[in-house]
Amino acid sequence: MKKQHRIWLEAFMQNCKEGNKSDHTLINYRSDLLKYIRWFESTQHGPLNKANSSTITRYQNFLSKNENETAVNAKKDKKKGKIKNKSKDSGKWNLIKTVFGFFKKSFTKNENVNVNKNENEEEIKKESKNEHLKLSVNSRRRNLSAIKNFYEFLKQSNEDINNLFPTNPVKSKLHNIRLKDEDILPTKLLTPDDWKQLDDNIYRPKERLIIYILYYGGLRLSELSELKVEYFNQSNQSLRFNRKGGYIHTLYIQRPKQVFSLLEKYLRSRPIESPFLFCNKRGRPLTSRAMYNTIIKIFTKAKVHSYGLTPHSFRKGCASLLYQKTKDLLLVRDYLNHADAKVTQTYIERLDRSENKLELEKLEGG
Repeated sequence: MKKQHRIWLEAFMQNCKEGNKSDHTLINYRSDLLKYIRWFESTQHGPLNKANSSTITRYQNFLSKNENETAVNAKKDKKKGKIKNKSKDSGKWNLIKTVFGFFKKSFTKNENVNVNKNENEEEIKKESKNEHLKLSVNSRRRNLSAIKNFYEFLKQSNEDINNLFPTNPVKSKLHNIRLKDEDILPTKLLTPDDWKQLDDNIYRPKERLIIYILYYGGLRLSELSELKVEYFNQSNQSLRFNRKGGYIHTLYIQRPKQVFSLLEKYLRSRPIESPFLFCNKRGRPLTSRAMYNTIIKIFTKAKVHSYGLTPHSFRKGCASLLYQKTKDLLLVRDYLNHADAKVTQTYIERLDRSENKLELEKLEGG
């Protein structure tokens, strides 16, 4: 990577750290921007500030593999043309075929076999090398978002010094990647019946604490993984922690008596001391992937057979149950830490009052 490009990247990453971006966000930003910078240096001329809207459009094509497929097809056409010309040239030697026919035929056959073999091996290597380019719609949107934020930072940080970044090359209208219907996979709702199955069949303090925090707190997976013991306030039974985007939120969690009772029981039983609530053997917080796998195992252990349930299903179940109780969309929005109530609406599904009467009464009583 060019020296100046690295300086710009590190300045942006430092700014993100100072803005309390989560570790997960920082990792994604760095990965996406490194991919973009490497592509830029290998395909474009000049420094990053020379990028324009056309550059970003070409990178979009690269992420969706259109550009790569075009290059491969062009290369195939070029090779076909060479082989065709070679066949025409071979016609000039018809006069000596009577003498060297057998040898020439044998040689040409072996040569064609080797050419085809080499071409196939090259294409296989090419495809294997570029498998990472087959990004989903959401991944491409994330990439473009990181690049847009990167250029916006450079634009604002340089506007009083020089004119290196007069405009942001990522245009919202031009480079917007729209989701198709088949790309949208709505989160499966964790119903009260699913919750009862979990509550009745999970006994270990750690696992019970995890599902209670998720279902009654509505935390995201990354937020759950990064919880610290000190975030829990026993005196007022609240939870003060870092939300997505670095926002510090004080949450008065539902069912506080049960949650804090489970917390005390778990802390007494866990084998290692650590400032992090859920940690590995070295005392470091569990990664989002490790926490995800733990929750999937909990589903299996409790024999919850609803297809498609994920850790995020708890958050949707929390939103639906809380709205059923309060009928207050803005309250649910603030509880889940959504910036827009329209997003909150997508989390709420209607629950049958008669079927969920017991669960609702428990919630109202807690």
